[in-house]
Amino acid sequence: MPAVKPMGLIFSQCAETAGFPWVRYVPECASTSDLAKAGTEAERQHGTLVVAGHQTQGRGRHGRTWYTHEGTLAFSMALTQNIAPQKATAYTFLAGAAVLEACERMPQVVSKWPNDILVEHREGAYKKVAGILVEATSHLSKLSTLVVGIGMNLQTPPNGFPETLPSAGAFPLETEADRMRFLDGLSSALLKWVVSPSAIERLPQALALLTQRSAMKGKQIDVDTGSERIKGLFDGFGEDGALLLRQKEGNRQQITVGDVFFDGYENA
Repeated sequence: MPAVKPMGLIFSQCAETAGFPWVRYVPECASTSDLAKAGTEAERQHGTLVVAGHQTQGRGRHGRTWYTHEGTLAFSMALTQNIAPQKATAYTFLAGAAVLEACERMPQVVSKWPNDILVEHREGAYKKVAGILVEATSHLSKLSTLVVGIGMNLQTPPNGFPETLPSAGAFPLETEADRMRFLDGLSSALLKWVVSPSAIERLPQALALLTQRSAMKGKQIDVDTGSERIKGLFDGFGEDGALLLRQKEGNRQQITVGDVFFDGYENA
């Protein structure tokens, strides 16, 4: 029986076919984002994609770890063209739009501000299937590279997710053909929404897609900003991606940093 190809190797081949300028596949590494940031400024080419067969120290926001197993796809992209410090966070939303576009046939896959992709596994109940982390490197106090890292659960582990991760889930990809179709679509969507030098111009369209496919749509949500808890009705996004809440008093609150909670999803 032939050996099963690692998910990362399959994706790297899809990305090369789609037209990524430079793809590096590594069977195992601590962090694809660390590899994407490595080397001199001249060596970091725009659109470089680093894909791991297995990642041992994946990370998310606030130093959280990303659980990796054989059904996980982990990769990072280095961006060096047309980037500005004030636009860095926009790439979280652009990457989210790319994932959602690749999930056009999976309407149960939705977004959660600012950087999570969820699946509605039963009505009103959600699991996290992907996370996005954007990091920056600087040279001589100037932003030189943005690294967009994405971790995705394409399959459920054979023995299920650990009990310590009650909110973890996997994309609804039942067959090998489903996964191949998704990876092909994801490669093309990432080139369009993230790698293209004009990607930042698509931010309004990205935010419109994230609003349309938001798990928070029509919900009362609770946001922990680190200094306070703010409650309100999800009211879309500002032009820079800020979360907008409509509060009981009728005023509109704009939030730029925080963790979102709502009925049907347990943050973890």
